[in-house]
Amino acid sequence: MLLQKHLDPQLRVPWYCAQVGIFIFPVSQFSGSIFLLLSFVTVYIEKRQEIQNNSINWGFACLGFLLIITVFLSSNYIAGVKGLVNFLPYFFIFAFFSQLVQHYTQLKQLTWILFLSAFPILLLGFGQIFLEWAGPIKWGLIVNWHLHYMGNPTYRMSSVFYHANFCASYLVTVFILGLGLLLAQFLRPISLNNLIKAIILIICNSLIVIALILTHSRNAWMVTFLSCLAFILYLSWYWLLIPVATGITIVFSTAFGNFSFQNRLQSIIPIFIWGRLNDSLYPERDINTLRITQWKFAWNFTIQSPWIGGGLGNFGYLYEAETQTFISHPHNLILMLTSEVGIPATLCLYSLVGWIVIKGVILFKSLSNTYTIRNDFFKTISKYYKSKNLKRIIKKEFKVIIFSYLVALLSYAIFNIFDVVIFDTRVNLLPWLLLSSINGLTLQKSGIN
Repeated sequence: MLLQKHLDPQLRVPWYCAQVGIFIFPVSQFSGSIFLLLSFVTVYIEKRQEIQNNSINWGFACLGFLLIITVFLSSNYIAGVKGLVNFLPYFFIFAFFSQLVQHYTQLKQLTWILFLSAFPILLLGFGQIFLEWAGPIKWGLIVNWHLHYMGNPTYRMSSVFYHANFCASYLVTVFILGLGLLLAQFLRPISLNNLIKAIILIICNSLIVIALILTHSRNAWMVTFLSCLAFILYLSWYWLLIPVATGITIVFSTAFGNFSFQNRLQSIIPIFIWGRLNDSLYPERDINTLRITQWKFAWNFTIQSPWIGGGLGNFGYLYEAETQTFISHPHNLILMLTSEVGIPATLCLYSLVGWIVIKGVILFKSLSNTYTIRNDFFKTISKYYKSKNLKRIIKKEFKVIIFSYLVALLSYAIFNIFDVVIFDTRVNLLPWLLLSSINGLTLQKSGIN
C-alpha cells in the first residue's frame, strides 16, 4: 500500500501523517496517535477559519459543553472525566478530518488502509485461538496488547482487544468496508492485476467472516447478516434471498425449534452457534447480568432524571448501588446516554450524527445523476483505468464505496443497541473517521470549502 498524495498542496503532509497514523493505530495506539496529532495540528493551522465557521462543529462544541456540565454535576468526577475521553477527542477528530477528506479517491484510500490494518488483528486472533498465543505483550508505550489466553471470555477470539465484543465490532466494520472494495474491484476493466486483487479481497473477507464466527458474538452475527442483506438488495441480487433465508431458518430452527429431527441438526451445526443463539451455553445467568434488567434500570433512571442524568460514566456505580452488581454500561448506547447525560444531550448527539448521515445519503443518490468529476481529480486517477466508459465506472465505483460507508455507520449504530463498544479507542475511531469523511465530501460538494 502506497501513501496517497493530497490534491491540495497545503494538506499533503497532514494527509500523509493521517494515513500512517490510521494504519498503525490498531496495533500501536501511541504511535498512531502521534501521527494523527501531527496531522490534525497541521490541518488546524491551514484550515482554522473553515473549521471555526462550520455549523456542525459548533453543534459538537455545544454538546461537549453539555457533557462537561454533567461531569461537574455527577457524584463521581473521576468516572465522568473517563467518560469524556470517549467523546471529546472524537469531536476534534471529526472537525479536523472533515477538512482533510475532500475527494472520493481519499475515501477509497482510507478504506484500503482500514482494511489492511486489520490483518495483524486477524493474525494475532487466529494465533490466540489455534496456537494458544497469550500475553499481555508490552513494549513500552509502543505496544500494549491484552492477548488473553484463548480469548476473553475464554474460547472467544478477542485478539489484542480486552473483550471479544470489541474485536467483533471492529471486524464487522472492516468486513463491510471490504465488501465495498470487492464490489468496486468488480467494476474495473478485466485484467490480470484486477483479478488478483479481487481474489485477495475474497480470501481476506472470508478470513474476517471466520474470525467473526470465532468471536461468538451474536450481535456481530446479526449485524453482519443485515449488512450482507443490504448489499444484496443494493445489487438487486434477489435470487440470493432464498438460499440465505433457508440457511437462517435452519440455524434458528436448530436453536429454537421443537421437532423430531432437531437433535440431528444440532449434531451437524456446531453447538457454539446454536448454543449461543438460545443461550444454552450459559443456562444459569444472574438476573442482574441480563440486558433486560440493565435496560429497565437505565430507563427508570432516565425518567427520574431526564435532563442531566446521573453523570457521564456513572452508570456502573449507580447500578451497583441498586443491585450490588457492577456492570459498567447497560449494553445499549442510547439508554446509557439518557441515564448518564440526560435526554437533551442524547438527542443533540444523535441529531448531529443523523444529519450528517442524511447528507451522505443525499450525496449517494446524487452520484447517479448530477455529480461531475473535477478535472484535476479526473487526471489524477485516469491512469488507473482503461475503458471508454471511464467516467461511468468511476461514478459507480465510488457510489459503492459511499454505500459501504453508510452501511458501516448504520451497522455500528445497530451494534450499540445491544452492546456499547465506544470504550475502546480503536473501535470508537472507526465510525468517526467514516462520519467525518462523508461530511468532508458533502462540504466539498456544497462549496463550503
